Amino acid sequence: MEMNSLEKLYENDSYIKNFKANIVDVKSDEDGSVLLVLDRTIFYPEGGGQPSDTGIIGNCRISHVFKKDKVIYHRADKKPDTLNDVDCRIDWERRFDFMQQHCGQHILSAAFGNLYGCNTIGFHLGEKYVTIDIDIQSLSEDDAKRAENVSNDIVFQNLPVTCHYPSKDELSKYKLRKQPTVEDNIRIVEIEGFDFCPCGGTHPSRTGDVGLIKIRKWEKYKNSVRVEFVCGNRALKDYQW
Repeated sequence: MEMNSLEKLYENDSYIKNFKANIVDVKSDEDGSVLLVLDRTIFYPEGGGQPSDTGIIGNCRISHVFKKDKVIYHRADKKPDTLNDVDCRIDWERRFDFMQQHCGQHILSAAFGNLYGCNTIGFHLGEKYVTIDIDIQSLSEDDAKRAENVSNDIVFQNLPVTCHYPSKDELSKYKLRKQPTVEDNIRIVEIEGFDFCPCGGTHPSRTGDVGLIKIRKWEKYKNSVRVEFVCGNRALKDYQW
């Protein structure tokens, strides 16, 4: 199945939790697990620094979703007992957490870029913490605090977060923080009046849903600075005892 023929519901609405789909292919992976291919999906496949969604497809538990050769595969714990009009559900707590962290990364990266003229050259969304690598030689406590304050001000403004799908000729209309790494199906995530960035990940519809952005620490990493931070519910848990 070509990716272009698959309806990727997560691209236009990250808040969908349940949906119905048809299973169009069932394969066996090298490790013996079952791989399901759907005609439409809300499950985000691992990529762009963001882990995949997990959840349920019919009678199957989905532990990992990935893209290979333009096909999205859903790794299941068993073979499905039906193929048509199957009930599907993502793990919403996990999805919303990733939405908070990923959008928070866009905000923090843009804050560092606007304040200090540096670029984000690395991004990792882990299960506990998020890191970005910024191409700056050093970062003081005052510098970090200033970027953190700017970022949280963007959250408190509750700005709209919208997606655009421009052609290559239309890209010049956007003041992009970085250039796209793909040539087709370009998706631009806009934080109104603050940031335009190519991205295929899941994001909230407004910055207020990100919650608190908290920088935990930073360190010299190769020729850059690695900043570790948490957002939203992760930031709350970081403060709790």
